[in-house]
Amino acid sequence: MALTTSEIFRLLKPTLREVLTDKTDNIQRNVAFTKFMNVKDIDDAYVDDTEIAGPGLVARKPEGTEIALGQVKAGFQKRYTPETFALKLTVTKEAQEDNKYTEAVPFARFMKKSMWTTADVESALVLARAENTAYPGGDAVPLASASHTLPHGGTFSNTMATPMSPSNAALAIARAALTRMPDLNGIISPLMAKKVVFPVAQESLWDVLLGSAKSPEAGQFNALNIAYKMNLEPVRVHHWVNTDTNWALISDADNGLNFMWRIRPQERTWMDNDNDIVKFAIRARFTTGWTNARGIFFVGV
Repeated sequence: MALTTSEIFRLLKPTLREVLTDKTDNIQRNVAFTKFMNVKDIDDAYVDDTEIAGPGLVARKPEGTEIALGQVKAGFQKRYTPETFALKLTVTKEAQEDNKYTEAVPFARFMKKSMWTTADVESALVLARAENTAYPGGDAVPLASASHTLPHGGTFSNTMATPMSPSNAALAIARAALTRMPDLNGIISPLMAKKVVFPVAQESLWDVLLGSAKSPEAGQFNALNIAYKMNLEPVRVHHWVNTDTNWALISDADNGLNFMWRIRPQERTWMDNDNDIVKFAIRARFTTGWTNARGIFFVGV
């Protein structure tokens, strides 16, 4: 249904002191997903990521004996298939002509805000569903799992065995787990935490924990603050709304959480001459997910 003069009758005369509407300025800078996901462009209808593990450690070779045969193994395959997201608004020519407050109905900016907010919500769902077995990754387990598979056999975990609220003790355990994380070939390949992601309810807690060179915890005020030393970038994910207690570290592992644009947001405007209606639309194609679960260490409290 088109926006008509009856819908915006208050905007037809210049008598209003102020018009309240959603803020649409710099919407791209306000989204969180660009801070905790690897944002990429893809050029095909779908793309595949696959694991290829090297042979691990080399073997001792006694003099005169044959060199041991190594083995390269393929692991799981992850497919990224972009989906189309689109929305339109329509307005009668009369409503567009008679509106005295063009800033009150900024159609193009409304569309842009809706698209970028949708991308942000879709990305936050990756965190919200991290422990949900209904949303497995390429290795058939959810993002946060103690049963991620290794190509040569065996498993690894990217989640804390005994969940802990944010603290120096929790970060010490998480950091140790990352430094013992196995690579594709099953050999320990230490990772470093770069960012901490959390829902909005934890923001003040992380401000205190990350902001002091000395420990902010009771009875430890002269101790070194591990959180400060780790130099983590805090990332508040305001659409992570299924919890107030879960949190996660983003590591320097390659190809962890991914956001892939197939078509970045495209806006267009056209006239329906038969009905004298102006249409405003926006469209994009993208997908979210993860390939390397080592890219996140999840704490489900």
